[in-house]
Amino acid sequence: MSMDADVSQFETPFFLVGCVRSGTTVLRLMLGHHSRVCNCDEMDYVTPALVGASGPVAVDEYAERLRRDRAFNLLDYQIREDLDFEGVVRDFLAQRSSVDKAPVVGATVHHHFEEMPRIFPEAKYVYLRRDPRDVARSCVKMGWAGSAWGGAAFWLAASASWDRLREQVPAENCFELTYERLLEDTVGVMTELCEFLGLQFEPSMLDIEKDTTYSKLNPGVAQSWRESASVDEIKQVEARIGEGKLAASGYQLSGLPALRLTPLRRGGIRLSDFIARTRRRVEIYGLSLWMQGVLSRRLPIEGYRRYVQRKIDAVDNANLK
Repeated sequence: MSMDADVSQFETPFFLVGCVRSGTTVLRLMLGHHSRVCNCDEMDYVTPALVGASGPVAVDEYAERLRRDRAFNLLDYQIREDLDFEGVVRDFLAQRSSVDKAPVVGATVHHHFEEMPRIFPEAKYVYLRRDPRDVARSCVKMGWAGSAWGGAAFWLAASASWDRLREQVPAENCFELTYERLLEDTVGVMTELCEFLGLQFEPSMLDIEKDTTYSKLNPGVAQSWRESASVDEIKQVEARIGEGKLAASGYQLSGLPALRLTPLRRGGIRLSDFIARTRRRVEIYGLSLWMQGVLSRRLPIEGYRRYVQRKIDAVDNANLK
């Protein structure tokens, strides 16, 4: 993309934030089908540089990190190393806006999104929440967790990030919705969301199946955990999230007996989670590449680590939906 993009050409940006596997992709696609919105895909390559940073982020180090980032390398952004860190990130949005010729710029962030107001204090933030029992099971299917207990950790991290973000942003710049309500009343929810973003709802926003691999939203998949989750999976998630956190998020306990988390039981869950995650990674990458990945992280050989990471990235890219 052009390095001549003008950061003043787009309106106040918005960021769609939420846990992975919570429906953020399909919501992003619907928003991207609005005639006045250009969508910058996922920007999870931004926040890692901010976590723990008390001072300015070194642009040269950040640029080097970006050149090794799998998700960033799928994009066509130019890195303006003549700018400061905030300028570099804002320029990514400007580059997309200049190509799409749309004034409203949005992007998605899943991890540590409480850091985004440090760059975009004026932005609008949209938080999408999904039942943690569905999120946890989906994370297991993706191979990111080996158990529902491990999958629930992703939901908890996102919930904590949203709580911290809201402390930094005016209430009028925050909008919350649930995946379940989006499924049940898509037009109503999208109309409310468009109003929050200063837009008029357009029916074309629902036609994502025309040019993506995604289908129209199906209300039948709301809270699918009730039909497909095992008793143990449900109890693990509810034990890790807790009744209070579930209720505060608009969800209720299943009514199953609570899981008794003795030290032995907790240790067994963690061990089974590790074994299942390892087995899944071997299935995805093959035994040889998985072993190379383990070895590369332990050896102080940067060239070998990058070589192995490129092979892993190629597999991940091939598996993208």
